[in-house]
Amino acid sequence: MKQPTIFFVDDEQNVLDGLRRVLRRKVRDWDLHFFLSADEALQKMEEMPVDAIVTDMRMPHMDGATFMKEVATRFPDTIRFILSGYADSESLGRALSYTHQFFAKPWDADVFVQLISQTLKQKELTIDDNIRPFITKLGSLPSLPSLYQELRKCIDDQGSLSDATKIVSKDVAMTAKILQMMNSAFFGFSQQITSISQAITLLGLDNLCSIVLSSQVFQPYKSKKGVDQEVLTEIIEHSLLTARLAQKFTLDETRNRALANEAFSAGLLHDIGKTVLLVQLPEVFQQVQLRAAEQIVPFHEAETELYHVTHAEVGGYLLGVWGLPQTLIDAVIFHHLPLRSDSVRYTIPGIVSMASLIATYRRPYTSGEITEEYWQQSTQDLTPELLARWTSIADDVLASLDETVGV
Repeated sequence: MKQPTIFFVDDEQNVLDGLRRVLRRKVRDWDLHFFLSADEALQKMEEMPVDAIVTDMRMPHMDGATFMKEVATRFPDTIRFILSGYADSESLGRALSYTHQFFAKPWDADVFVQLISQTLKQKELTIDDNIRPFITKLGSLPSLPSLYQELRKCIDDQGSLSDATKIVSKDVAMTAKILQMMNSAFFGFSQQITSISQAITLLGLDNLCSIVLSSQVFQPYKSKKGVDQEVLTEIIEHSLLTARLAQKFTLDETRNRALANEAFSAGLLHDIGKTVLLVQLPEVFQQVQLRAAEQIVPFHEAETELYHVTHAEVGGYLLGVWGLPQTLIDAVIFHHLPLRSDSVRYTIPGIVSMASLIATYRRPYTSGEITEEYWQQSTQDLTPELLARWTSIADDVLASLDETVGV
């Protein structure tokens, strides 16, 4: 297996020397290169492929955020990290658009090596070499204009943290980026943050406001040629319905509110790979959609037939590179695995799988339609009692949504 090539960029020689000493003792299978300026690193990147790059935030001539943008544009398959001893909310907001993960100085060498190693392992996922750069390049995903405007109004009107949380919890893009930031080593939390409500509570309203106002991440969707906004809206609405069902199913099974909030986040993110394909590779998305309609098969089966990879792997790869918790990544990667009563009842991926299946069956949409035969095949290994109970819960959720729309 090829040695991963990693570049480190910092304008302080003593920092680079410290990195060199520690990393060469701890990692013998990395090809390490050290640079005192972003320009020097960019020049070298023209000569050789680079798997990952770690840079300081505050540097003369070109700061870390600007450097990351340049790398994302010119070398999209390179995984991007920022290692910094200083960053305010505005700086983090700018960097968040183009950076996969953050580390704080002073840094823990073991954690540092572990996180980079885990991220590099994402490349072991079976992602087509022609598709992977489009995923790695991606710094953010589009938010629905209505939700973005709603959040901006909440901020302008000095709304509450609870109000902001409700808005963000309806948007896949905002949820993914906030969880990415809050799970970065920069914040140094002792446990992983899997719930968006917990993440925003820890972040605080002032920091959330600063990031929303300064970051290109939190921007409304802007139409691009070949991207269908109606389809994007359908995917997000399906994801939100799946999240609500997953939350209800988890509460029904465990009575554990924290676990239910984790299931909500996993459900909201489960189809993030579809959004990636729609925005980054609309031609691929359209080809899959056409094949699914022609063959009368689910979207993910058409993906496998055409490209030997599904939106589940695409979404899992993106969240892995962004450093999200493994429980959320697993829920995204495995949400089309066969259903059994034990997995559906006791695991977040299983619960999300069931929630997505019911949401698709009861509320079909452009890239999410299944036949009656597929529904019967998918649920045949579930106990009748479990299926009846969760179908009843789904009926209640759908009825409440219909009442809200009708108001």
